[in-house]
Amino acid sequence: MPKGTATLIVGEYNGIPKFSINGNFIPLTGGENTVDFHYEYGKNLVFEMSGKERNDTMVVDNEVIADKYIILDSLSLDYIVIENWQLHTHIWDNFFSTNEQKTLSVPDKDNFPLWCMKLSGTTET
Repeated sequence: MPKGTATLIVGEYNGIPKFSINGNFIPLTGGENTVDFHYEYGKNLVFEMSGKERNDTMVVDNEVIADKYIILDSLSLDYIVIENWQLHTHIWDNFFSTNEQKTLSVPDKDNFPLWCMKLSGTTET
């Protein structure tokens, strides 16, 4: 199985959120975290944030002052690094602010290079 790396930015208010990749929980600290994981070509990668409760967001005068959240800032798979803007432009919103799950379909090894080119904006096919 190939190894991937994710860079996560963790906002902590009233504790640190929980995060898992394909059901494997990852210990996090507040701020930037770099985590390694394994994935398979042609399979889904499931990212999930949990542990957020109703009192985990501080709002003052209708403005969020502090929050419990996770931003998937970059994702490295094989020879590609998918940056923040590519994630939210081409895949899905990479900001986890609630207990939610997001799935990334990793193409098979034969289609992986074309998928990488599409994410980089070098092809429209």
